[in-house]
Amino acid sequence: MRVPFLFALLLLSLGTSAQERWRVSKSLVSFVSDAPLERIVAENTRSSGIIELETRSFAVQIPVAEFQGFNGPLQREHFNENYMATKVFPNATFVGRIIESVDLKVPGSQEIRAKGSSPSTGWNKSVLFHVKWWWLRMVSA
Repeated sequence: MRVPFLFALLLLSLGTSAQERWRVSKSLVSFVSDAPLERIVAENTRSSGIIELETRSFAVQIPVAEFQGFNGPLQREHFNENYMATKVFPNATFVGRIIESVDLKVPGSQEIRAKGSSPSTGWNKSVLFHVKWWWLRMVSA
């Protein structure tokens, strides 16, 4: 069975420092899994992270148990216990790099691609994700 997986990251409000590293203060991570028998959709607004503008590299930590949505409580339970092993891996870390050479300081939204892996869960295979980047304002650090 083939299950497509979509990862989207929304960065709304960022703080900056002198090294051009931005801290993620608001985010949205969502996934959609389309399988023949059911479609699963869930979102998480509790992730945090950092992005370095010069190298376009980033790290995002996602508290897995905070995903909301699903088709019911049993599906959420199976996701946390069987699929993601939330008790063993409470946080998923996604580390990667933005592929496009875009100016991330330009306010507005941009469709970009990111490539990375999730070493915290033992998933070291590099994966390409489509990301929608929203930048609204800078918050002083």
